[in-house]
Amino acid sequence: MSIAVSDDNLFIGCDDGRVHLCTTTSDYSYFTTLIAFTEGSTRKKVVSSLAWYNGVLFVGGGNGHIAVFKPNVLPVTHMRSLGVHDDESEYEAHTGNVRCLKIHHGKLHSGSRDTIKIWDCESFELLRTFTVDPEGKGITSLATHNDQ
Repeated sequence: MSIAVSDDNLFIGCDDGRVHLCTTTSDYSYFTTLIAFTEGSTRKKVVSSLAWYNGVLFVGGGNGHIAVFKPNVLPVTHMRSLGVHDDESEYEAHTGNVRCLKIHHGKLHSGSRDTIKIWDCESFELLRTFTVDPEGKGITSLATHNDQ
């Protein structure tokens, strides 16, 4: 399970490809579900990581993709997937499970088995790729330093 928080929103990622959105204010609670991943085996559909940036939800999956949603617009709409070219041809954002997502200075850092990729949060452009674990033993988390 993965969790992301923003303002009054709580996003909960599930093993079946769903993300639950719970909006809680002093007056009411609202609960809805969006489907992030539908194709592939159960392992490939898992929502393994979540990150929130400026009204956009990034969802990392077991299928190597990073889905991008705009949950503040109802109904919640899938904007795009990182790993899709402008001509709609697809490639995987990662070759394996996107285990962790971290936002830092307007950049999305995503980690999988042996690589970390850095994406621009506004243009969704891939900026850099690092192979940090050539043996593929597994990146499980990321942290960034807050430069002043």
